[in-house]
Amino acid sequence: MNDINAACAAATGHAGGASTQTKGGSAEDRLTVLNDLRAKGLLDDAEYAQRRKEILNSI
Repeated sequence: MNDINAACAAATGHAGGASTQTKGGSAEDRLTVLNDLRAKGLLDDAEYAQRRKEILNSI
């Protein structure tokens, strides 16, 4: 479960408290990771929508 949380944190740019552009990558990269997690069934639709909104709000 920690791997999923770490991937989600990386996807939304919340890894280690660093800025989203330096640690989490570009918004496009983070959205790609997020889509991959949902496609693998690791995120439900509600969690996906929440994380996607966070990424888009960071732009």
